[in-house]
Amino acid sequence: MDNGVGNKYLWLIELLAFWQGRVNSQDLCNAYGISTTQAKKYISDYKIIYPSNIVYNKSAKAHFPNNELNCELISGDVNEYLDWLNTQNDSAELAHNSITHAELQLPPRHTSPEIMR
Repeated sequence: MDNGVGNKYLWLIELLAFWQGRVNSQDLCNAYGISTTQAKKYISDYKIIYPSNIVYNKSAKAHFPNNELNCELISGDVNEYLDWLNTQNDSAELAHNSITHAELQLPPRHTSPEIMR
């Protein structure tokens, strides 16, 4: 697996599992426009590299974080998740490119994933 290319997919798997409490192949398909087969391969790769982080639930057709999920690719800071959510809006990207602006980094704060879910 190419770490440079695959990392963004593995990162998203961990991000969604941690903050949303579940992740499936459709999440990757929607975010990156990849095929379901390729998305399932990335999830499989993630499970090989980090076998104790997520488990599959057949009835929900999704992977859920283990209680001991270790943040290997994400920071665990809620700003990282909120920034990703913000980039999912195409109109936000247009505004990003059309005006001059500055972004301020908020101080780190502990937010529980259960609150975000």
